[in-house]
Amino acid sequence: MDKGGKRDNAGRPKGTPNKITADNREVFNTLLQNNVNKMQGMLDRIAEDNPAKAMELLLKVSEYVIPKLRSAEIKQDAGFINSIQIEIIDTSIALASSESEIVE
Repeated sequence: MDKGGKRDNAGRPKGTPNKITADNREVFNTLLQNNVNKMQGMLDRIAEDNPAKAMELLLKVSEYVIPKLRSAEIKQDAGFINSIQIEIIDTSIALASSESEIVE
């Protein structure tokens, strides 16, 4: 057997998460779930004085639970799409004007 170099089918398949990373993510997710009420209280207190800081902290924590989305570039042939038609359908269903109408 030759030493060094690339071997076919060697190692973890591309895109497969590292077990330690997956375990750490699960532990952090559990920690967040078990402390939601405490974190909400802290964010509420911070938001009283500095709403922007509270939002910044919430976004930072969310990065550990919700994966970041990457932008995707769409390449197309010049003649592939000639036109796009958008049809708006009136369902005559009243929409909520505030969050309280949804939550109730």
